[in-house]
Amino acid sequence: MQGIAIRFAQALGFHRECVNQHLPPRDCLLRRRVWRTLYILDRFQSAALGRPSAIKDGDWDDREPGANAEEDRLQVEMAGIAHILGDICQEVYLQRAISCHAASALARRLQQWSDNLPLSLNIHALLEDKARPYYSRHALLRLHLAHLNAVILLTRPFFFYVVATAVTSEGASIVSPKESSKGTVARLARACVLSACRSVEIVQTLFVDNIRPARPPFLIYFMFLAGLILLLEGYRDKSFLRNPSITSVKIIMRSYADADPSARRFCRIFEDMETAIRDDQERKDNLQARDILGELLSSKERPNGDNPLPDFGTTSTQSPGDLQFILNGGSSVNPSTEGDFDFDFDTLSYWDSMVAGEWDFGGMLFNAEL
Repeated sequence: MQGIAIRFAQALGFHRECVNQHLPPRDCLLRRRVWRTLYILDRFQSAALGRPSAIKDGDWDDREPGANAEEDRLQVEMAGIAHILGDICQEVYLQRAISCHAASALARRLQQWSDNLPLSLNIHALLEDKARPYYSRHALLRLHLAHLNAVILLTRPFFFYVVATAVTSEGASIVSPKESSKGTVARLARACVLSACRSVEIVQTLFVDNIRPARPPFLIYFMFLAGLILLLEGYRDKSFLRNPSITSVKIIMRSYADADPSARRFCRIFEDMETAIRDDQERKDNLQARDILGELLSSKERPNGDNPLPDFGTTSTQSPGDLQFILNGGSSVNPSTEGDFDFDFDTLSYWDSMVAGEWDFGGMLFNAEL
């Protein structure tokens, strides 16, 4: 139905300035709003499903909001994010590779979009303005979730690389947390996880205020995507499984499961994945405990001086990963190490820094290491 609507709109010239400018102002305004809506839906559906977009940017030449700029500002900003989202799909996922130049340019555009938001549309208007009508806050929620989703889409390849590297090298060697937290790829991977956490937090705000949207398809998909990122981070760093955002994702999706089949399916997939990760962790814990116990018992049974008890102050044992697991109190990665993100920080402080322009992806990407 969306594809049919796009073809009808193209046939009627909704996307052409030469057609719209000759119509009455009210008709012109309506046509522009309808076309922006179709454009936004097309871009987000294309990114979510991995399919080519039906609208080419070069075919749309009536992008100016016109005299009703303030009334349509939120939709115009959403169309801007949709435009960047389409370029991310085109330059990153269609090419099946990402270059430093392309990533830097896209990151700067995302940062510039955030910097140019008016005060009435920034994150504080969503989180702090309780007197704002609920439908206006719902629209703001979609806008900022769309922005965070674009950040996740851009940084997700780096995050997948970090997770895959950690999983394939598990047990082979120990990389110190301080060392693993360095580098452009690692910083972009943490930006992906941070964006997923922030997505969950801003949705929670509306739940706490008891004004959650009735049945929002964008929100459900964004929560599912954010939840998968959080679970993969938990698979890489088992201590992250205690992060409350993982539980929040389940609560949010369950609240929509009765009314929306997609939410029900996403929730089932999410819970199955979480169960598999926790079962895998429990199995590894049991194996590690058994290996260490067997090593201690075999050392005691040998003649004195032949093989003394292992030194728990070093990692030079037969199973260094197991010993490191015990020494770190149940995790091979210490989340409090200098250079890592602490996810239990003040949310408003984060958004203050974002509005101030400190959340600069460009600084992460300008690194010869990449």
